[in-house]
Amino acid sequence: MLHVSRIDLVVSSIHAGSINVSTRSLAIRWNTPTKLSMISFFSGLYFYLPIMTLYFQQRGLNLFEIGTLWSITTATTLLAEIPTGILADRIGRKRSVNMALFLQASGEVAFLYAHTYWAFAGIAALAGLGFSFASGAMEALVYDSLPPVNRPEQMQQAMGTIGASRRAADIIAFMAGGIIVANLEAKQFTIAVAATALAVGIAFLLSFSLHEPQLISSRREVSSLHVLQEGLYVLRSNQPLQRIIILALLTVPFGDYLLTMYQPYFLLSDVSGPWFGIALALGSVLALAGEKYAHKLETWLGTQRSALISTAVPGMFYLLMALIVHPVFSVALFCLQYGAMGLKRPLFSSYINSYVESRTRATVLSMINMITNIYIALAGLLVGFIGDFSVLWAFVLIGSVVLLGAIFMRLREVHANAEQPAS
Repeated sequence: MLHVSRIDLVVSSIHAGSINVSTRSLAIRWNTPTKLSMISFFSGLYFYLPIMTLYFQQRGLNLFEIGTLWSITTATTLLAEIPTGILADRIGRKRSVNMALFLQASGEVAFLYAHTYWAFAGIAALAGLGFSFASGAMEALVYDSLPPVNRPEQMQQAMGTIGASRRAADIIAFMAGGIIVANLEAKQFTIAVAATALAVGIAFLLSFSLHEPQLISSRREVSSLHVLQEGLYVLRSNQPLQRIIILALLTVPFGDYLLTMYQPYFLLSDVSGPWFGIALALGSVLALAGEKYAHKLETWLGTQRSALISTAVPGMFYLLMALIVHPVFSVALFCLQYGAMGLKRPLFSSYINSYVESRTRATVLSMINMITNIYIALAGLLVGFIGDFSVLWAFVLIGSVVLLGAIFMRLREVHANAEQPAS
């Protein structure tokens, strides 16, 4: 149950300097971001997601109990986010990634044998701890592994590649999972869970091939309190970073809520049953392309316009979905929306990291993730409340907030060299 779609983690390909083609190809194939991309792919092969609720019910859980499991995961993540970020800055990002994947693999094995609510609750807590270990450490590891020249631009490509790898895993897992559980039999459910556990185990083994950037080795002698104080100082004193964070918060597209609400939206639109899965697969393909090539937006349009487009477009699609209820157009809008939500992450990861020094990177990123999760949890209560009465009005709320936030909090400038020399 340690599904890390939220971790939504970061990596990609590095383009080395002018060396011969064969050497450069080898470097691109085996550098740290590429390894992390492979790890993200295998750790995202969740074959049992299409029948996860049925699996819970087959093991004796009711819908209320199933609903509380995500609350346990979220609460654990929030509590552990900052401590694990500090730990990553002190002992190393590679070890934190190892621990995150160990917890994820352990959770999947336990998921295979769990039969009681309290067993699944323990796995949910394990999931939250795994999320927190990975959330800041993986992004910090990939950013610090990039060459210093044009690092923010390379980070955008890194984010795009990891996002594409993740989406590719979703597409394959959804298709293969549907085949594995075609008859909805308990034995088939077990096979899907076992296949997931095996894939995550492969990701865990691959994580030992990672290399720790040498620049953080001296951090072990610094106290955790000092690291925390430095991280808080960065968030309090850096106004450009604050502006980016506020813009990122106000334009959160609530992707998890979209996955919940698109199904009743399709029912309102008289969309036939097979398209519920087909639309999600098509949307995942568009999201793969969007994340992979998001960095091209900045090349073509510049920072301000690309930031505006990547944040405003999802808001526009939410408003269009609220206005248009049609079996064909509703499917098309959902697919476009699902794809558009992938544009923002590669760009904003680069913007944020360019303003954070390496020695506190994992801590600061964990703090930002915690703030984001709190905002999503609180705003999500209002979205869910309105969605119970009308999915369309929930779309209006999200779309309005996102669109207004994108317009009024536009980025003036993001300097590629904003990072301090100490990083």
